[in-house]
Amino acid sequence: MFWLVDRLKEESSNQKFMHKICLLKWKILVFRDGLHNVLKRSNKIRQRKSNFFIVLCIKEIKIMFH
Repeated sequence: MFWLVDRLKEESSNQKFMHKICLLKWKILVFRDGLHNVLKRSNKIRQRKSNFFIVLCIKEIKIMFH
């Protein structure tokens, strides 16, 4: 599944589309690993100041589950 998401990311320059894909990826992680683990991992990602889209998605995921 993840190689597909990465492939779509590479092929798309449309930011809204990228954001949707990223959100989908995080939703899959939430359902697979549980919210607590995903948020723990997301905080590590944020500390590394990585991908802007991932930070946006984390905010949306938190809103969705609170």
